[in-house]
Amino acid sequence: MAVPGNPMDGRAAGCNMLIRDGATLIRCAADIIEALATPPQAPPEIPVTRLKTKRPDKTLTKTLMSLIGSAPVQEDILVRQTLRPAQDVMSALLDLEVTRKIERFAGGAIAANP
Repeated sequence: MAVPGNPMDGRAAGCNMLIRDGATLIRCAADIIEALATPPQAPPEIPVTRLKTKRPDKTLTKTLMSLIGSAPVQEDILVRQTLRPAQDVMSALLDLEVTRKIERFAGGAIAANP
């Protein structure tokens, strides 16, 4: 619902845009009562598609763990050293972080969790 405003007044642009996009035009209290008495239409059903999650490659995980020590190393260096796509390396690093095998530091540095 929106109350229209003067089209020449910049402050009314939001309300007028809402009306243009399908909001109910409100001119008086009766318009509000009428709008509330009408049950809202349900939005159309949108089918939910589930993304298939892929676990990181175990060899990549082992390689990363061999490259990550107690001293923090930058994640972009790990991507270069593994010669694997960045998305695969980041996915493996996230998996290692969730399982608390590594710890992230400010600036993208990563170290093995003691």
